[in-house]
Amino acid sequence: MDTKHPLARSSHSYAAVCLALVLAAAACGGSTGPGSGGAVVTFDLGTESFAAAGDIAFGIEGRPVPDEDWAVAADPDSVGGIVVTAFRASETFGQGDLFVLQVQPAHTGTFAPCGPDEPCRGRLFRGWSPDTNDYDSWFEITSGTVDVEALTRTRIRGTFTFTVRSDGGSGADSLAITDGAFDVPVDGRVGGFVCGLPPSNGCLQ
Repeated sequence: MDTKHPLARSSHSYAAVCLALVLAAAACGGSTGPGSGGAVVTFDLGTESFAAAGDIAFGIEGRPVPDEDWAVAADPDSVGGIVVTAFRASETFGQGDLFVLQVQPAHTGTFAPCGPDEPCRGRLFRGWSPDTNDYDSWFEITSGTVDVEALTRTRIRGTFTFTVRSDGGSGADSLAITDGAFDVPVDGRVGGFVCGLPPSNGCLQ
């Protein structure tokens, strides 16, 4: 992994991180309310910690600003799924680590198994640039579970545990993601850039 984009930064602390929400209206009826506010996604990556917290801010061209942490979920997508995203800026200006998680269809409960082409899937991008969509490396979720604990039209909350593997799931590097948690708001501005993330478009499909 690229050591110039460490997952643990000592320059400042974080609260936590999450993703982008694609919410089917029918799924909202039976949920209990998520947290009362804030935006946070956190997890342990081996012996390191990932934490991203804060509301997303957009620049002039409609892309996230490159030097601020954020965690958010998107509006309902075409397949009725939830996409949660979280960005943690690195000490290299204009880059950071981006976590993306998609589950479908939108409902509370457990999603498993997780992996490529499964209803539960996601990626971790290292050295990702909000301005260009370029990245240094990326890891695919190859196994794990997600528990969506609460879901409404405006927020989503849950926990997760994954194994991720480099080079889109075919590489030699395997990492454990444990103690994952997200509690994030839904933001209608998010869907456009989330569904255009590399290496393929279509919200990880």
